[in-house]
Amino acid sequence: MDDIAIATERRDEAPCTPLEAMARLRAQTPGRGHFLFEAIEPDDAAHRYSIVGYRVRKGEMIPPWSDWLGAFGEIEALAEAEGATEAERLAAGLARAHVGAFTVTSPLMRLEIPVPKDAGASTLMVGATVLVFDHADGSMTAAGPAKGNLVPRILYELEHGTSPPALPASGPETPAGLQLVPDADKLAARCKRALGMLDEDDLPELVLARTCTAPRAGVDPFDIYRAWRETTDAPAGYYLDFGHTPMQGSVQVLGVGHTMLHSRRPGQGGPSWSEAFAASLPHDSCTGSRDPLALRVIAKLEDQSREIHGGAVAYVAPGGVASGLLADQVVHIVDDLCIFSGHVALGLETDPSEAIAASDAHMASALAAFARLRHLS
Repeated sequence: MDDIAIATERRDEAPCTPLEAMARLRAQTPGRGHFLFEAIEPDDAAHRYSIVGYRVRKGEMIPPWSDWLGAFGEIEALAEAEGATEAERLAAGLARAHVGAFTVTSPLMRLEIPVPKDAGASTLMVGATVLVFDHADGSMTAAGPAKGNLVPRILYELEHGTSPPALPASGPETPAGLQLVPDADKLAARCKRALGMLDEDDLPELVLARTCTAPRAGVDPFDIYRAWRETTDAPAGYYLDFGHTPMQGSVQVLGVGHTMLHSRRPGQGGPSWSEAFAASLPHDSCTGSRDPLALRVIAKLEDQSREIHGGAVAYVAPGGVASGLLADQVVHIVDDLCIFSGHVALGLETDPSEAIAASDAHMASALAAFARLRHLS
């Protein structure tokens, strides 16, 4: 973690919503990383905070062969400023945090280790100027490096930024140029084969992955997220823009979710971040079971990358402050391609056609959100 001085400034009343704050700020620094963790329905303690990160200082890639879980387990406690509120401590930690997409990308999930050696690298953003929205009291706290007056700058740009235009109300249900992997016939055959491998005692359920890819055709990825969250019943959403560097093209990860991975505050105890995260990957929505047999069957059935399916989006900050969402509904945008990740859940009594229809419905809101924006490009 960067050993830098952090400044904070609190507003008793947030000047706008987290979504609008992200929209106002992101146009100020094209090409720089930024992120949003949004409580779409902030009705309980698990979704108390929304977070906007802006002007990310640097990026990192965690190679698939590194002991990154162990590295995060070594994070030292963050000194608590006397009299600081929980939101202020959280904001100070997030200004130093690692934020990103922690991925399990390959179908070749091995049996002997909790995170496969051939998984794709996790992509992270490190350090930012942040806004923490506390939905319990309506306040907003800004935090960032004291050097450079970045906190006053983000507050000024938030106040003077332009609100986003309204999105179109409707559009086609399916994006043009959509490609399915596997295709419909192959998916049906794969489901039939998988059902023949299920067993009441050893393997009662299985989850197969599928991918839909379409050209972005100039659509702003943030508009896809805005349109998506309007139609979802998920309580939380996320938008990560990793910026653009000579070594990496433009990459965004966005989606909505129901399942919080883990949230730990200083002094609360419980499992460490690395322990909780290791236990969650691969998670049930990725395999249908954490049983090694499920992983072996998936490796036999699937021949395509799972992209980010089976991973999480999360932040990890000093002091054991960490939280994330399982990446069950996600769009992964790489340059001019939109990749929609989905899955088909199978059980002993499952009708394959019904399972595929349920999978279609699971991905429908993301596909529709993208399709309705295509004519704006």
